[in-house]
Amino acid sequence: MNIGYFVSEEYRGNGCATQAVELLLQQLARDTQYRAATLLIDPENEASLAVAARCGFDRQDDVRGQRYFKRSVT
Repeated sequence: MNIGYFVSEEYRGNGCATQAVELLLQQLARDTQYRAATLLIDPENEASLAVAARCGFDRQDDVRGQRYFKRSVT
C-alpha cells in the first residue's frame, strides 16, 4: 500500500499528518490484507521525512531521486 498526503499550510506543524498516517496504518492492519505500507518522499521535504520517522518507517533505498520508506502494518 502506497500512502500519499498533503497538508494545507495553515494546518502544518500540529501533528495532523502523523496522526492521519498512524490511523491509516491501524486501519490497514485491522481491516485489510496489506502487510506493509510505503512512502516515497522528496529528500528536501523535511516535514514528510519527520512524519516517516515518527510513524516508524524504515528507509529502504533511493528511487528516482526520492527516498523510499517501508513499514509493516501487522
